Amino acid sequence: MSEEAAIRKMYDRYLESVNTGNLDSWVSFNTADCVWLAPGHAPVQGPAAISTYGQETWFGVYEMDHAILLKEIVETGDSDARAWGTWTIDVKPKDGSAAQSMRGNFLDVLRKESDGWKFSRVCFNITE
Repeated sequence: MSEEAAIRKMYDRYLESVNTGNLDSWVSFNTADCVWLAPGHAPVQGPAAISTYGQETWFGVYEMDHAILLKEIVETGDSDARAWGTWTIDVKPKDGSAAQSMRGNFLDVLRKESDGWKFSRVCFNITE
């Protein structure tokens, strides 16, 4: 399997973890030193902080239907790559309030570790 195919497969598994509400699996796609740069939040670094962010912002609040469109994957070394594209997410609040849709763009820095490709840096915006 090519590295690009392996990265695409990682994104597929990542989306599955989001769409099935599996927080632990979602966190496992991040390196130990991963940093998330999310709109309206201070930088979030490391598995424990990423798990808390995920629970408080997404997994504990919504049922989600997330999709991405990868526009480009560039390998920048033997174990480094970057990817960017667009994303959409339909969220249904667990408190029964009105569902909503969001979309935006992302830029991810990826690192290949012994167990596969993972997010090293995650940056995204919300355009609507």
